[in-house]
Amino acid sequence: MADRNERPGTFRIPKNARRVLDILRDAGKPLTAYEVLDRLRPLGVTGPPTVYRALDRLVKSGLVHRLETLNAFVPCDREGNHAPSAMVICTDCHDVIEMQNDAVPGHLYSWAEAKDFSVTSLTIEILGQCGRCKAGRNTAAEGG
Repeated sequence: MADRNERPGTFRIPKNARRVLDILRDAGKPLTAYEVLDRLRPLGVTGPPTVYRALDRLVKSGLVHRLETLNAFVPCDREGNHAPSAMVICTDCHDVIEMQNDAVPGHLYSWAEAKDFSVTSLTIEILGQCGRCKAGRNTAAEGG
């Protein structure tokens, strides 16, 4: 977990973690740890452990999500209000949308609690095809 600064609700992000977060925000798509490393090399970062430590810190602080199915990372859309969320992932273009409704994760936590099950991690990833890719397929199928 990142260290707290003097101001409540803020976290100090180390230099390499800040660089990783900036790279993920600028990418506009999910990146693997090695893709992040490739973008950090010009800044003098050459070791995978540095990237993995930064990603781990960012995930634990709620600033980044790890996408299990893609083995990649994306910045959190809800910075400062991180809660378990559902991620919608296009299997064609890998576009990712973070669902802003906490009902599903909340329901799953309530269900687990009712079953006396202690949740340590919750990941919901919905795979499918985005409207843009679906439209492209329909156009191609129609011969257009």
